[in-house]
Amino acid sequence: MALPAAISPLDVSRRTVAPGDVIDWHAHWHDELCLVLDGTPIIGHAGSKLIPQDDTLSFLGESEEHGVWNLGGATARLWLLEFRINSDVRTDFRELFDRTPERRVSQTFGGSAAPIL
Repeated sequence: MALPAAISPLDVSRRTVAPGDVIDWHAHWHDELCLVLDGTPIIGHAGSKLIPQDDTLSFLGESEEHGVWNLGGATARLWLLEFRINSDVRTDFRELFDRTPERRVSQTFGGSAAPIL
């Protein structure tokens, strides 16, 4: 599969979320990867909320609601990659896209995210 035809990056950015700040529930018409670099924000993802550790990567699917709340005392830093993919990629990687939102969150260097009950 030719990568340029398969994936179209839309935006690469980093966000800082100060203590008390909120990125309220929202959705995009494209997919997104969110990496928590540091801090302890609450990540809302498809109706559930997690407190990820540093280096947690979340795959947020197209049209899936998500948000960020920083109730901690330290600034949280996030790295975001927003992109579109073609239907061939969705088919080839359906095992990823068919996973529940909780199974699309991964600690990149060990550990895990704790669910909010």
